[in-house]
Amino acid sequence: MKRTICLLLTALMLCASAVSLAETLILEGKVVAARSTTVFAPIGGAVKAVEATVGDRVEAADVLFELRTEVVCAEQSGRVAVFGQAGDTTAAIAAKYGAVVMLEQDSAYTISASTGRSYDRNENKLIHPGEAVYLRSVGENKTNGKGLVTGVAGSEYTVLVTDGEYDLNESINIYRSKDRTTDSRIGQGSLRRANPIAYTGSGAVVRYLVQNGDHVEKGQALFETLTGVFAPEDAVTPQVLAGETGVLAALNVSGGSTVSQFMPVAEIYPDSAMRVKISVSENDLNSLAVGDRVQVEMDAWPDELLGGTIEKIGMLSEGAAADAMYAVYITLDDIQGVRYGMHATVTTGAADEAPVEEELPDEAPAAAAEE
Repeated sequence: MKRTICLLLTALMLCASAVSLAETLILEGKVVAARSTTVFAPIGGAVKAVEATVGDRVEAADVLFELRTEVVCAEQSGRVAVFGQAGDTTAAIAAKYGAVVMLEQDSAYTISASTGRSYDRNENKLIHPGEAVYLRSVGENKTNGKGLVTGVAGSEYTVLVTDGEYDLNESINIYRSKDRTTDSRIGQGSLRRANPIAYTGSGAVVRYLVQNGDHVEKGQALFETLTGVFAPEDAVTPQVLAGETGVLAALNVSGGSTVSQFMPVAEIYPDSAMRVKISVSENDLNSLAVGDRVQVEMDAWPDELLGGTIEKIGMLSEGAAADAMYAVYITLDDIQGVRYGMHATVTTGAADEAPVEEELPDEAPAAAAEE
């Protein structure tokens, strides 16, 4: 009787082992991306600098590349008036307001002059743009001042008053000599209000660097422009961001290249898309199902098992092998340290933990067995 029971238990164990082997598959796999995210350029323009490299792991807010901008600076010191808003084209702003920024100079007066009342010498008839001149009012006060020739058209020229207090429409004599001698007089003109300087730039406004009513110094940056097309909500910065956390799989730009709005510029494999892919023969598909638990051993660190779950089983066969092969995608419980392209061994039909062996009851006492 005891021998019969032992043989029966052995047979049952062999049958169970055979079933287990039939349901267990050990397959080679590779870490792939189940999907990718395409980054489109929200802004068109020339690439100034590339900040990322293919293969980098990027965060959603990381800069992939930056577009080249132009900064418009003040030519004189004065007070500014600002028009339009970031994202508007400079042409549209100028058509409506006359300029993106108007600068009312600290030297608010100009002289419209001619050589008609100059001292009769040939050199006094030749006025040079940019030359410094000396001023004296014609009236009783004889107020002295200084100026700068800002424009010449034949015998007519314009002088910007840089020093001296005068009344509007007052007549001013203009001299080349600091001593203001008669033979150095190069003309006479009437004092006018200096027109504000209009700054327009080109392209579209990325951002303003001053506010309406600010006083600026000569050379100070007024606003930044970008030659390209983009929506106002994208105009805060000329930087193109990753937009999603993952691995940069492709980058289609380089320094100096040009991108257009909505052009695909990069591809990212998101962390959430990381899968282990195995190929399963059509003969073994019946032993798998979505939701099944599997064990994964990475070649990079053997003997360390990772848990995983079958997420998807492909409906189309791959390749032209005699047996049709189907892609099976496995989601890992933990992707820390896992990289795209790594190789892995996947065991299906295996529990996450080693099975608990069931203890058999002690043998019956010898006396009972003899009975």
